This record gives sequence, C-alpha cells and structure tokens, in this order.
Amino acid sequence: MKPKVKVHPKYTYTKEGVYYFCRVIPKDLEPYYSRLRFVKSLRTKSSTSASFAAKHIASKLDDHWLKLRLSQMDDPLKSIRRAVPVAPDKGFPTTQQLLETYVSVKGKGRDELFARTAKRNISYLEGCLGQRSINQYSTADAATFRD
Repeated sequence: MKPKVKVHPKYTYTKEGVYYFCRVIPKDLEPYYSRLRFVKSLRTKSSTSASFAAKHIASKLDDHWLKLRLSQMDDPLKSIRRAVPVAPDKGFPTTQQLLETYVSVKGKGRDELFARTAKRNISYLEGCLGQRSINQYSTADAATFRD
C-alpha cells in the first residue's frame, strides 16, 4: 500500500503546521511591486480553512491585477475620438484667467521659476484638454489629464 501524499490547497504551503499563501507576481506587473512574490500567513492549521482563505485571496489578487492591467491601457476609443471644440463660458474664468490670478496672488515675492512652472503646467492641461472655462472640466477630464 502506497503512503498518502498530503496535497495542499492551491497557492499554499505549510511551515511548522501553519498554512501560508504564496503567489508569484506576474512579469508584466513586477514594476509595481518591491518583491517578486506575495506571501501571507493564513494563520490556520486547518486545510479546509486554508483552502477557503487561499481562494478568497487569489480572487482578490486576480481582480486587483486586472485593474492594474486595464489602467495601463490607453483609451481604446482614442483612435476614433474627435476633439470637440468648446467655447469658454462667459460666467466662469478660463484657465488663462485663473493662471494670471494665481501668479499675481501666490507669486508675490517669488522668483520667475514659480511663474514659469505654473504657466508650463497650464499649457500641459490645455494641450491635453483644450482651453475651457473652469466649470466645463469634469472628473473624467481629470483622469484623462492624469493618465
């Protein structure tokens, strides 16, 4: 009769009878992490509890890694999207007006580098999203500019 070989739940191993979860970080996501593998104690000696916990953690990791991969993707509709010109709204200041106010208020007593940096940042914003009134920017625009 062959001796029984104990099979551990997927992504687990034991150390002194305690189960640990261990998963290798996918190659394409390694830049996001300081280590190449994720190890966590499941704090149990029960195979059943370890199996349940490991499935739960593996599912969460898979979801998290999918979100990271999707965040790396460019806008899938970018190639067919058309820029819609937006006229500034008369009741709200434009980014250029806000820049002038910002530099005049916050830039007092500061060197030219402060104003140049503020102007450069506004030019990046307008280059990405266009010049608009402040009320015409949305959270989706902020995400586009960030990415």
